[in-house]
Amino acid sequence: MEKIEVEYHYQGKMNAFAQFELNEEAFQKTILELESKGQFSQVCEIPVIDLAGNQLCTVRTHWQIKSWEKVKTKL
Repeated sequence: MEKIEVEYHYQGKMNAFAQFELNEEAFQKTILELESKGQFSQVCEIPVIDLAGNQLCTVRTHWQIKSWEKVKTKL
């Protein structure tokens, strides 16, 4: 994960849940870009909903996907 952002909308007062699924079309695009460029960036937008149906926040995770050989470690 490269970065995470949270935008708050509503005060949480009960249990909440979040779920994200990458659809088949986006998955195939990821595979094609990994094969051609060697890396892929993806922003996942994830709503967090409480048990009453209120959207508490929106979480955006920024992912950079690449092989471990291309990962540069800062010392």
